[in-house]
Amino acid sequence: MQHKLAAKTLTFLLTTLWFIVIISSITTVGFGLFTLGVSISIKNIVGVSFFVIVHAIILKIIWELRKIIKSVLEKEPFVKENISGFNLIGILATFMAFLTLLRDVINIFIDYPKVNIIAYLGEGYQSRMGIFMFLILGCMAFVLSEIFSVAKTIKEENELTV
Repeated sequence: MQHKLAAKTLTFLLTTLWFIVIISSITTVGFGLFTLGVSISIKNIVGVSFFVIVHAIILKIIWELRKIIKSVLEKEPFVKENISGFNLIGILATFMAFLTLLRDVINIFIDYPKVNIIAYLGEGYQSRMGIFMFLILGCMAFVLSEIFSVAKTIKEENELTV
């Protein structure tokens, strides 16, 4: 019964996050378009594009997690859809890491062409830590995909022997 409470709590949290990200997407894109209207620059175009893509990826990850939690509530967690869902989350999280790295590289060339690269890397290191966090999230999702795949195989073998 306790796992059901945890799954329902996760469903609530993921639904709340879903709406927060949608509101964030609307405000970020709106502000970004306003900024582009004031001053069209490569930095602003890259920034708006980055945030649109990132919000879309985050929404897709939340959607996949909601599907996985739903299957857990239905007591069918070890299914092909969950394996591919975790795999997709891993791919998307890894892609986010590379997007974040690409954004940082572009910012280095736009903001700091004549400044020491060490100065850029020294300030706002949280952005660079985001790259590692997305890579770790991607690795965790790939590991869960493999665990669910093995569990699905064991479950199918047990069903055949019974």
